[in-house]
Amino acid sequence: MKQRIKDLNRFQKGVLILLAVIVVLFTAVYIREKGRSGYVYRDTILIRTEENGNTVYAGKIAGEDAVFTVTPDLKVSFRHGAKDYGVYEVTEDPSMIPEKLKGDPEAKGYIVRHDGKVIFEGCITWWNGQYRYYTKDGKETYGFGVVTYTTNGITKDQNGNTVDRMEPTVFNILQLADGPVLQHRGIFLGWFGGTVICLLTALSILFADELFRFTMAFRIRDAYNAEPSALEIMGRYGAWTILPIAAIVMYVLGLQV
Repeated sequence: MKQRIKDLNRFQKGVLILLAVIVVLFTAVYIREKGRSGYVYRDTILIRTEENGNTVYAGKIAGEDAVFTVTPDLKVSFRHGAKDYGVYEVTEDPSMIPEKLKGDPEAKGYIVRHDGKVIFEGCITWWNGQYRYYTKDGKETYGFGVVTYTTNGITKDQNGNTVDRMEPTVFNILQLADGPVLQHRGIFLGWFGGTVICLLTALSILFADELFRFTMAFRIRDAYNAEPSALEIMGRYGAWTILPIAAIVMYVLGLQV
């Protein structure tokens, strides 16, 4: 194998080194991301940490710092960039659990206030792998946001009013107060796919002629003495250029999840 590597030209050796760097680099990134869990907000994972007794979920959204802070007495605050969205006070109150859910051990009653104004009275429960929300009179609600659409970068509701899409909903506040299900970036399929592409590319460089003659054995006689054409060699170099890029794309796509 050492002699085989020595016989490679500079381009081939360079690609092999690049492939090794790609695999090592992205493996380290995936290991790091697997160890960092957080709360998904606006398609971004805000990493969970503990600071001065508070639980903090922080990250960047649209290039600006985004920070949720949850105090032990369930006061939730949110800041995005220079804008402070104030403090949401969450009070656990069993009397807010509807009569039909009194026997549900997962049900928790809450009152949510924002700037002193009550914005929610009801309960949340966990069923079939997801939260379910009920008002105190027993009506199930499927979300606290409004229907929105975005035009020219401006988000509006169904009535044409401008909406601040960064403003948290009661849904978000209740999740954070109750202790949200944490997630992390990176799926194994992305790492596996990128690594397989790198390995196959390395093998195609190290055993280029053998692979060529193997495929030709199904087409011609005496394939062992066949020599690749200029077009075949051009195709090899094209593949060795494109495949490392494809591996990087696969790794990056896996980190987006």
